[in-house]
Amino acid sequence: MAVKDEIRFFKEQFAADIVPALAGTPISLDLMCAIGFQETGELWSQLRLRLPRAEILRLCVGDTLDAPNRSAFPKNKAALIAAPNGQRMFDLAHQLLVEMGDATGIETYRRLGRNPDKFVHGYGILQSDLQFFRSDPDFFLEQRWKDFGACLEKAMKELKGAVRQLGFADKTSLTDQEASFVAIVYNIGFGNFKASKGLQQGFFDGKHFYGENINEFIQIARTIPVPVLAPAVAGPRSPHRPRSLRRPPPDPRSSPSRRASSTISTASTKAPSLCAAALPTITKPAEAAATSIPR
Repeated sequence: MAVKDEIRFFKEQFAADIVPALAGTPISLDLMCAIGFQETGELWSQLRLRLPRAEILRLCVGDTLDAPNRSAFPKNKAALIAAPNGQRMFDLAHQLLVEMGDATGIETYRRLGRNPDKFVHGYGILQSDLQFFRSDPDFFLEQRWKDFGACLEKAMKELKGAVRQLGFADKTSLTDQEASFVAIVYNIGFGNFKASKGLQQGFFDGKHFYGENINEFIQIARTIPVPVLAPAVAGPRSPHRPRSLRRPPPDPRSSPSRRASSTISTASTKAPSLCAAALPTITKPAEAAATSIPR
């Protein structure tokens, strides 16, 4: 399963939703595709083979790291349960972990789902972190991340903030490196960003840093034409539900600190080309999460 095919799926599914939200910003559709794949591509590349769009969006949840590998709220089950409505949130977060593991067939998540203390911290295809539960509990308890527009709104708020913090607000477009810097801040927060490190920042997946992956995925996304039709309903084709994609794809962050994502990137500032590579594992293999440095 090629990375390009997965990024094409994301662009064709969500371009119509994303493009209007980019107006007045230097953020590109290709950057959004790169972030979407980096954050949760490991999940939806499996979910899209058998589920409709609504279920894909609902089950794009991840990041199971707890303390000592996470410093942001909630550090563990006890911290979450101690918060108002925390038990209700934990029950939902654990059940989602179980459902997502079963739906994706990813053994790491299935194993973690059998641990009664484990739960997911990242929600939505662009990953909103549970550290915001105390300030916006309804987003999580009401499962608003199932709505792509709600996920996009939260992500754009953070990305616009990153653009301002990096001094790019007056730009009409970004270089690939600048766009990757915006994504790095989205992943680890501006306070942890260091320009001197270049792309070698953000979650490290064992081979590449978050920034390196984003830079590579932007370049791949650029080779895929912007779709002219409305997003299609994802999932297996049915004789009662024709596809509206221009071409069918082949079958097959914690947060402000965030990404702890999925998030869902060592030695050089440019990752090797992934255009023809097999789909990489984007989330942490052991606990499937992203960096846990609070923003």
